[in-house]
Amino acid sequence: MVVKLEIPGGRDPDPATPYENEKLKIPTVTPSGVITSPEGVSVTLDAYENMTAGDSIFIYWHGIRVEHPPLTGEQLGKPVVVSIEKQIVIEAGDSENIVVRYEIRDVVNNWSRFSLPAYVAVEAGNSSLPAPIAPQAPNMELDLDNLAGADVQALVLSNPDICTGDIINFVMERNTAEGIQLESFAASKVVQIPGSFVEFLIPNEQFHPIAQGRARLKYTVIKSSGDTLRSKSLTLAVLGQPQQLSLPHVQGAINGILNPEMHNVITQVPPYYFMADGNDVSLVWIGKSATGETVMHQEIKNLNADDIGKVIEFLIPDEKLSALAGGSLDVYYTVTTYARAFFKSPVLRLLVDVDSSIALASPVVDQLSADGILDPADIKLEAIVRVLPYRTMAEGDKVTIYWEGGNAEGSYGTYTVINTGTVNRETVFRIPKSYVDANLNGLVQVWYAVQQGDRITESDKLTIAIRETAAMPLPTPTIKEATGSTLDPINASAGATVVIEATANLKTGDQVIVQWQGPKGSDTKEKTLTSAEAGQALEVLFAAVLVTANAGQTVSVSYVVNRTNGLVQVSDTLALQVVSGLAELPAPRMDTVGADGVVTPSLIPGYGATVRVSYPGVGAQDSVVVNWRGASSHDTAAQVAGGGELQFNVPKALISATAGRSATVTYTVTRAGEPTVSTALQLSVRQELVLDTSPVTLAGKIYLLPGSPDLLPNFPADTTVQRQASGGHAPYRYASSNPLVVSVDGNGLASVRGKGTATITATDALGATKSYPVTVTGVIHCIGVGSGSFSQISKASANNGARIPTIHELVEIYTLYGNRWPMGSGNYWSSTVSSAGIGGWNWYYVKNMVSGGNFKLKSHNSSLGVCIK
Repeated sequence: MVVKLEIPGGRDPDPATPYENEKLKIPTVTPSGVITSPEGVSVTLDAYENMTAGDSIFIYWHGIRVEHPPLTGEQLGKPVVVSIEKQIVIEAGDSENIVVRYEIRDVVNNWSRFSLPAYVAVEAGNSSLPAPIAPQAPNMELDLDNLAGADVQALVLSNPDICTGDIINFVMERNTAEGIQLESFAASKVVQIPGSFVEFLIPNEQFHPIAQGRARLKYTVIKSSGDTLRSKSLTLAVLGQPQQLSLPHVQGAINGILNPEMHNVITQVPPYYFMADGNDVSLVWIGKSATGETVMHQEIKNLNADDIGKVIEFLIPDEKLSALAGGSLDVYYTVTTYARAFFKSPVLRLLVDVDSSIALASPVVDQLSADGILDPADIKLEAIVRVLPYRTMAEGDKVTIYWEGGNAEGSYGTYTVINTGTVNRETVFRIPKSYVDANLNGLVQVWYAVQQGDRITESDKLTIAIRETAAMPLPTPTIKEATGSTLDPINASAGATVVIEATANLKTGDQVIVQWQGPKGSDTKEKTLTSAEAGQALEVLFAAVLVTANAGQTVSVSYVVNRTNGLVQVSDTLALQVVSGLAELPAPRMDTVGADGVVTPSLIPGYGATVRVSYPGVGAQDSVVVNWRGASSHDTAAQVAGGGELQFNVPKALISATAGRSATVTYTVTRAGEPTVSTALQLSVRQELVLDTSPVTLAGKIYLLPGSPDLLPNFPADTTVQRQASGGHAPYRYASSNPLVVSVDGNGLASVRGKGTATITATDALGATKSYPVTVTGVIHCIGVGSGSFSQISKASANNGARIPTIHELVEIYTLYGNRWPMGSGNYWSSTVSSAGIGGWNWYYVKNMVSGGNFKLKSHNSSLGVCIK
């Protein structure tokens, strides 16, 4: 049998840190600095006191255990290098504070305790998101006593990679003070509000098993695409009283006494917080008989996966109980983990007696509510606990009352001895109020014990909750420099003042924790109230840099009050909208102007162009002026900004004067006397459509044939005009308002068609138009009237409002059309008499309008006719 008393690493010099040995030097991690690759990582520990062959070294890399083979003789007195596998570095993830420490167990399982930790920055994985934060754990230390039973808040801060609809899976890994890894806590939430933090509340009971141990907080984000993003981790040291193993329970024991005649007695080991597959649970049953002989029973059970979380039962042989009749019994159990950690439970002490127990009812507490709550406000001087008469009450009984709180300061006990005057009467105990107040928001167990000779019998325990049943809600904080819930950074140049109204009823010694939580910057201020500040409004100033950093964001402002009586109150949250500053003002917009910045003057109404201004963070007192810079400069009248879009007018004359050149439009916002100029709207002003619009009169003489409108002669002078458009946006179209008077072709050539007036209009590709009027006076229409005698043709001409042309006019017409004449080949009457005839039958000149021949014809004969008008 190996017996070894030296502890590897030497004895711990500081009993205040029972799970750390300050004699063990901090390990060295290679490579130094920020670790950017998971490969080639190692941990070196220096030689330590009592270094012995067979020592087992265990490295804990952020809670993941790495075992080094037992030391050999050649390794003694030298540093030990332990390689950390790539997969372990990746599994632990990235963090600015990866915790690295070690422990040593020798061949007889003597435990060195943990070394002081090294903190290493690792950026070797794919952790693209920052670690969560825990506001209740300053300096990465979570003090369970300060929590007073409250849940722990973990916040996932807003990040550009976290969007609405993403799923956040939050995980907290847990290790006990002995380094044992417990089941992780997990929760999931869907992101509902863009640009805000996501809160996870971790139940307080998750931390009880890992007091003096460590917690690691991290999360993953599941994107809608299926991609997964990982965060860095946050490691918390959990401060508080380590959880102990519970007492074993012996079935059939009543008020601490066992009946030795019972059979098949079962002793139960309750589930413990680090229960795991492979643990050895050893029950020890050791007692003294009435004659002083030792009676012992011991049994070991190795746990499997199905045992986790369940009571472990041991059957006690009947003879191990019956032999103890009239004696006493100690029962406890031990646990040995697969890593050789050893734990021992408290000892359950019982009496064994044939004539067993006295059944004692639990005591009665005055002012206790039906649901077991005692409000300290109802206790003015002392709490009254009453012990009712019990069946075997007798003179000389020693009755001891127990008021067991959460700690020594909250626990109290006293006793009285029953005499002839108090026998068979209720026994009254007075508990000073200070022991009630000391357990505010906690639990108290109240019971009593009756000692009759050497026998002590305990009553049933009464569990009561100490807490205030009525507390006034806290007022929501306000910001002194804000208007309602909106804060303009210009009004907080010296910082933002959080105001807590006097209705919070703050008292001397109350601690107030004010929180400013913004996507781009957060801070926490703590204040303990002095007597001069009690009952007054409280103002807490936060730096101006926090305001400007969160411009355009929503900041959550709240506070927590830790009352001197132990009550913890949390205010509602003020959602403070910090308006954006004026560092970058967007360009204005101009109606009819597209993304290309081209201004078409023809699209601008006669009263001018509308310029629209809107910008983020509009201040109610902002003064805004629009600035035009083109062929000339122009500044509009100032307008006071409101909550919506501002509209300004730039006169059209300014725009037209800049045709064919560039221009800019900006606006200037003056806030608190400081002007800020916006980004410029760059413009290119098109040349306007150009066309000579002066009136035209076409008086040239020309004969036209309305019956053959497409048969045109060569147009003589003063019967056409050509005006072509320029500027604007080609191509151009030309149109006549009256094509029967003037016709115009695609090149702007206008030619006469009849007497009268018409308007010629040029239109560019964007619809801009210019026009000029045309008056036609010299057109003579030639109209065919068939054939007949001279008098018949004269009458037909008159009916058309026309007349027969002279021979000279027929010559002119023939000259224009020649053999293209469309009305038929033959002779046509003229109104010119060649010679007078007998009896009124005159001879008239006729002309062949196709061949050009001239002839004479007597008036009663028949010939073709054409009239003019």
